[in-house]
Amino acid sequence: MTFALNISRSISGQPWRWRGAGADARDPAYLPDDLVTQLLLARGCAREALEAHRNPTIRGFMPDPSLFRDMDAAAERLADAVQRQEDVRIFGDYDVDGATSAALLIRLLRDLGLQARPYIPDRLMEGYGPSGEALVRLAGEGASLIVTVDCGAQAFEAIEEQAGTVTVVVNNAGVAGGKAALELTEDDWDRILDTNLKGAWTVAQEAAKRMAAAETGGVIVNIASVLGLRVGKGVLPYAVSKAGLVQMTKALALELAPQNIRVNALAPGFVETDLNRKYLASEHGQKQLKRIPFRRPGTMEELSGPLLLLCSDASAYMTGAILAVDGGHLVSSL
Repeated sequence: MTFALNISRSISGQPWRWRGAGADARDPAYLPDDLVTQLLLARGCAREALEAHRNPTIRGFMPDPSLFRDMDAAAERLADAVQRQEDVRIFGDYDVDGATSAALLIRLLRDLGLQARPYIPDRLMEGYGPSGEALVRLAGEGASLIVTVDCGAQAFEAIEEQAGTVTVVVNNAGVAGGKAALELTEDDWDRILDTNLKGAWTVAQEAAKRMAAAETGGVIVNIASVLGLRVGKGVLPYAVSKAGLVQMTKALALELAPQNIRVNALAPGFVETDLNRKYLASEHGQKQLKRIPFRRPGTMEELSGPLLLLCSDASAYMTGAILAVDGGHLVSSL
């Protein structure tokens, strides 16, 4: 019987079957190696990669984060949460890499001054990945942002476990950028269009598929902008993305009506937030506000009523509508 690391049988009693012999025969450069090297070769590691596996570094084994789709948008959302001191929960996995990744992210956020809190699910009671029950509970406890780490489950599936088919979707993800048209890079364009338009499309399509399959009907509200209906300088990709979102809203409304799925859009004007408060107080921002008939920006609370209208049965006969909430900005004189 072959022993390796003083082990002759598995935990279930099966005899150890050494796979090194096959690897040795396939490798013409085989020499009597130490046990760790033999184990790595038996697991399929190429000989030229042995050193990297024997002396690993995090940087060497981690992929470039910028290669992941929407990573810039995710990083920007997390940075916003840090600036606003939001209630952030880190939903990790129960295994070593999931829990470690969650711990590292929490440590980073605490170094930045945000006291994010972890949530590690009970493997036996909650299973693998984020459960809808846990997400709903964390949101009910006040979490405004839940970051899943190494969980491998889609949000729709997680929510359906607890609440059933999602029937109201608000597409609110968005990023902006201020550059002149001749200064824009392809990365600038892709970052904004992928988030504002492609991201909204993928969420809307997935939601509509599930609503149609469940025959529940539903509501999709896309958050557009008055810049999807009018234009301004220095916001080319943003304006294009929001104009595309307006047309996507109308096209989806037409196609999804037979499934009793309503698709409308909210088009806010200048609404004061933590992100634009300094700009609106600047000289240029004040000039912009003077072009609004109400001579002031909107507030987040003033979007609540229109949004609830579009999400509720109060708008049961509305679809394909673009509802502007802009203090009359769109009808001001040119």
